[in-house]
Parts: sequence; structure tokens; C-alpha cells
Amino acid sequence: MISAKKFQDLIKTKCHNETEYWENVVTPILSRLGVPKGPHIRRREFPITTHWGDRKADWLIFIENRPMLVIEAKLSEADFEKAKADAKIFAVNFNPKKHEDRKTIGEIRAIPYIFTPCGTRLTMFKLTILEDGITSDLQPLEGLLTYAELKQIAEKSIKPTGTKPLERNLLSTSQFRINFEEISEIIEARISKTKVVSAAIKDSVVLILNEILLASFQKQDGGSIYKKYKLAKKEVKHIEIVLNRYDLSQIEGPDLAYAYRDFVTRNFTGTTPKWAGEEEKKIGRYLTPAPVIKFMVELCNPTPKDKVIDFACGSGGFLGAIASRMISRVDITKYLFEKLFACDVDIFSVSTAQTFMELLLPGKQTLAQIFDESFYVTSLKKGSQITFDDVHPELGISGHPRLGFQAAKREGILNIFHHNGLFSEKIQSWEYDLSSIIPEQSFDLVISNPPGGTDYNLGHEDELKALFPLEGSRKKLQNAPLFIQRAIRLAKNGGKICLIVPDGILANIQLQYLQEHIFSACQVKAIISLPRGIFPNVPSKMSILYMIKTERPSLKKPIFMASIEVGEETDLESELKKILKSYKKFK
Repeated sequence: MISAKKFQDLIKTKCHNETEYWENVVTPILSRLGVPKGPHIRRREFPITTHWGDRKADWLIFIENRPMLVIEAKLSEADFEKAKADAKIFAVNFNPKKHEDRKTIGEIRAIPYIFTPCGTRLTMFKLTILEDGITSDLQPLEGLLTYAELKQIAEKSIKPTGTKPLERNLLSTSQFRINFEEISEIIEARISKTKVVSAAIKDSVVLILNEILLASFQKQDGGSIYKKYKLAKKEVKHIEIVLNRYDLSQIEGPDLAYAYRDFVTRNFTGTTPKWAGEEEKKIGRYLTPAPVIKFMVELCNPTPKDKVIDFACGSGGFLGAIASRMISRVDITKYLFEKLFACDVDIFSVSTAQTFMELLLPGKQTLAQIFDESFYVTSLKKGSQITFDDVHPELGISGHPRLGFQAAKREGILNIFHHNGLFSEKIQSWEYDLSSIIPEQSFDLVISNPPGGTDYNLGHEDELKALFPLEGSRKKLQNAPLFIQRAIRLAKNGGKICLIVPDGILANIQLQYLQEHIFSACQVKAIISLPRGIFPNVPSKMSILYMIKTERPSLKKPIFMASIEVGEETDLESELKKILKSYKKFK
């Protein structure tokens, strides 16, 4: 490692633009670090696909077709943070745009080091993973690594079917995304030729993929799945080859789980033509970005004692973040069974959330099921006197009740239910009666990104208007008011509520009835306006609404307000960190 001070003669060179800076400062520094010349080692303007679209990294340094260093340079030291943010995006989300680059590189991983020469400031960073196993961070180095040192580090990287990686930060979700895509292409090619599924093909692909992944990670025979969907022997062999590319027992957990969720986010969000069994229903399916999930969970700061629900759970992002936060503090199996609850009306989302949680916490995800347990008359005779013990055994003292009744019994660990989150009762034939499982006024935290825009009532407007009297006079029911009211009902007094809602929900004059209800039932703590484009193809701005249910809210208490205007080059995670820090000072 060479001290940055050794390059003082170069950084003093006067440059008028970035081209001159590259030629007179950055290129000579690379030469002094021993980086060989040639396009197979130094790649300028390397095309990468990111969440914000196609981008180009200033320079990538390769070692045997392996990118080890991403360089983002700026003429002025004032642009250091921008260069650092850009380089981090490229390193964490490294995904070559060109097919030939992906083929040459082979196994796609995060780029482990970044270099940000900006004016007279020369800093190199190592990409690391924080203790939560999810969040990436940059650790500054004391100097600049030479090419020989990078080569030594590259030799420690994992093999395709080898042992657990020596340096976790060398893993990337990109390679796993490619594997999921490969299996999905096989499935889609097969089901498009058959009549084994009736739902939208794109949704069916993921539902079948989920079955295959769950069988693989739960060490079950996938033969019945392949047979059910009429996959040919050649296709089955191809799928098994992809599944066996890695010693998956060594890399289960956040790396694989978040690769899976990212794969679903990139490929299967938007609108789907069939929803909850209804023909031609359109539902917006836009998964919550990981930085927003992390921010909301940290904002609410749930404890091991808190009972939590996400009543529109989507792919399970909030469940995963909260479970990861608790895993070192509790018996996670007991916690999942007793404290963490979720539901969604979309079977695609329920299946995806279950698979995501299985990959995140292997072996913990027996899906909860509800059974009706019946008790019958055993000793009641004509002329017998009925006592309270006969009709309510929990309060009785004389053993089993004598009158017939039914009770719900829950088996399994993970409480993710295929259910309309606006109800606890069974409304549709495919639902459970969750009245005793998710009763109102029983949760310490209600956290969710409810669906926006489209109707969520599935033809049950009358039931919803009866359940939410404030909506009784409205011609058309909107999701946001319904879910906000539902969240308030689910929370206990003192319970926290944190939702993503349409921007301006507290300013729209047409929603005055809702605003009055919110301020009469809750102490609004914070409203954070999110940037446009955070959910692809969704034009409206969204906000995070954080409040605490209380019997006596005060209108005099100040509300923390913040806004993020993010362009394609802004680091959303960094902006949210700043806001969280400001909020902690504010309260």
C-alpha cells in the first residue's frame, strides 16, 4: 500500500477539465501503482445496468477478467461525495449491460474496492457489509493499493462450488439474479407451450420458481414439482445444474435472499392482469426499495417485545429487515411465531415473501395454517342448567365445555397469510378467519407500503363502508384512506404506525375527514417526502407517514418534516441516513 502523499507532484498539476485531469493525474497514478496498460485490464467507460437505468463507470481495473477496482474521478475536491456515491452504486450493483461482458466475466460479484481521485484528494475504499448482514458501507484505506496487492486479494475470492467466501464483501447479488433469470427462462419456455397454468404467465413463472427454490432449500425432492408442470428431463437437468453451481449451504442468508428479492423487483413488478382470482383486475405491484425499508425500521426502532404486522406485505421486505434485526436478540423461531405477522391479497406476493424469508432464515419458515377445531355437546341433558363454563372454556374451571362451538387453531411458524389486509374476517373463499390471529388494537407496530391508486375492495364496497363509516358517503373507495384507518384500528394505544402514503395526504382538502380522524387518534411524529421515480412507472410522489396512536394527541406538538429530491446520481441511502440523524436530534 502506498501513501497518497507519494503522489503530491501529480496532484499539483494544473488541469482545466476532467479530460486533462485523467491524462495528467489519474493515468500516471495508475502506472505508479503498477496497473498494466491494455483494454483487458483498464476498461474506460464500462457500461453498467443500475436501478436508475444504464450508466457508465469511469474506469474498471480487471484481474483475469475479474473487476477489482472501480474508479470515479472528478476535477474538483468539492465533487468528492458525488464521486464516492457513484462508485458505490457501481460497486454494489455491478451488473454489466453487455451480454459479452457478462459472459467473459462469468461469475458476477460486487466490486470490492473503489478509488475516488478528486482534485488533490486521493482516497481508496473497501466495500464492506455491516453487522445487519444487509447494508453495504465503504471503509477508507490508509493508502492506495498496488496492482500486486489487488491481485493477491483476488486470489482469495470464492470458487463457484467452493467454501464460504473469505471476504464477504466480494459476493454480489448480481450472479444470483442471473441464475434466477436462467431458471425462469426455462420455466417460461415450458409453460408457454402447455396448459398447466391458467394465471398470467409472468406470475406463474415466479410461483413455480418459488416451489422449486423452497424444495431445494428445504432438502425436499423436487420431482413432483417438475412432474406437475410437465418439465422435460433436459429442462430438469438444466435447472438442477443451475441450483448446484454453489455450495448453497455456505451462502444462505442475506446474500441469497436479497438477490432473490432484487430479481423479483427487477423482473416481476408493475401491473398484473389477474389479481386474487379476479379477471382483468389491475394492481400496482412496486416493491419497496431496501434503503427505504431500512430507514422506516430504524425510525420505528422495534423491540423484541413488540408485536408487528405488515398488512400489505408484498415481497416481505419489512419482515426480513425486522427479523434480521432481531435474530441476535431473541429465539428467532419463537419470535416469528408470536410477534411477526403479515398478509397480502396477492398470492404472488405471499409466495414471494415466504420464499424470501426461507432464503433469509433457512429452516424457520413453516408457513402458518389455520384449522377450525370443533367441540361438541358431551354431557348436556334435557333440563340441565347452563353455566358460563359451558360456553367459554378459557374462563371456566370444570374441564371441557359441554356446548358445541368452534375455535381457530394455528400451526406452523411464519405468519404470512393470503388475506385482504383491510379485514380480519374471512371474506373470500380462499381466506382464513384471522379475527383471533390479527385482532384490532393488538399491535405495537403497524408498518407497511400499502397499494396505491387501484381499488382493493374486490367487490366488497358495502362491507368496507360498514367497517369504515368515514367512507360511507364516498362514491369510490381509495386505498390510502382505507389502509390508514385500518392501521389505526390494528395498533394498540401507544402503538407505532409507519406507512408509505401518497404525498400530500395531510394537505388534500378532499381528505379533510381523514385528516381529522388521524389527528384525533394519533400523534403525528414525522412526514418524509420521497423522490419521484423511487417506484418505477409511478408518477406520483410518496411520503413516509410516522405516527403514534394515542388517546389524547396534541395539535401543539411539532411534526418533523423532510424531503428528498433525488436525481439519478444521488445516493438515496445516504440522504435517508442524514434525515434519520436529524430526526433523532429533533425529537
